[in-house]
Amino acid sequence: MYIISIRVYMKLYLTAILFLLPLFYIYSDETELAHDLELGMYRMLDYPVNIRSQPNTSSTIIGRLQLNDEIEIIENTGNPQIIEGVLQNWYKILFNNTEGYIWGGYISLNSWAFQTDIWTKYLLLL
Repeated sequence: MYIISIRVYMKLYLTAILFLLPLFYIYSDETELAHDLELGMYRMLDYPVNIRSQPNTSSTIIGRLQLNDEIEIIENTGNPQIIEGVLQNWYKILFNNTEGYIWGGYISLNSWAFQTDIWTKYLLLL
């Protein structure tokens, strides 16, 4: 029979907790909404982003947005979807006289964007 010292036991216990705790988080069914955007003007955080005819990824593409394009959110659909591990609502937007829907995870929370070099890379400040 082995006698394990308290120090060794605590190391094993802490190692097990530190290893298993992230697994509970990763496989948790509870996902919180990343952020809820109010109506108003925003800029795009990603590109290309499809403008859809309905608030889902299987509907018809009616337009495309590029990085830093300015959009107006005119309605929160209250229809959240998980994309790339992020839970976010779909929003009805207006862009160049086109109304459609985009997933909110691609929208910048702030409206700041600026060109950083001649290769037209953009940095959006969050």
